[in-house]
Amino acid sequence: MKGANLACRLLLLMVVIVMAASPVVASDAAVPRSEEEILRNRVDALWQAKKTDNWEVVYGMADQKFRKTVSLNKFLRGKTLVVMDYSISKVTVDPADPANGVSVVSFKTIVMGRVMNPSVSDKWLNEDGIWNVKLSDPVTPFGAKTK
Repeated sequence: MKGANLACRLLLLMVVIVMAASPVVASDAAVPRSEEEILRNRVDALWQAKKTDNWEVVYGMADQKFRKTVSLNKFLRGKTLVVMDYSISKVTVDPADPANGVSVVSFKTIVMGRVMNPSVSDKWLNEDGIWNVKLSDPVTPFGAKTK
C-alpha cells in the first residue's frame, strides 16, 4: 500500500514539475486586445462583407441611428457597388473620445466598365461595446450632407 501511494505521489510531482517547466500558452480570448485592433477587425469584416456582396451583414454593422431610420429593404435596393479587392490603410481610435474611430480603405471596383481604385474614409462609433460604421448623416464627396 505504501509503495503504491509513494508511486502516485511521485507521478503527481513529476506532472507538476513538467507543467511548471512548460511555457504557458494563452488563448486568444484571454489576451486583451487594443481598441484599434478590435476596430481593425471590424473594418475588415465590413469590407469582406462588401467584397462577397453580403449587404445584410453591412447593414447589420451600420450605426444604430441609421438602422432605426432606414429599413433593410430600403438599404438593399440601392446597393450596386462591386468590390473586387480592398486594402485597409489606416484605423485609429480617437484618444480624446475612445467611442469614435476612423478607417481609411482603398478598394478596387468597376464603374461604367472602368476599373477604379478609390479610397474612402469612414467614421466608426462604439455603441454598447460594438464598433459600427456611421452611415447616418451621410455626406457627398463635396462635404455637404445628403437628405
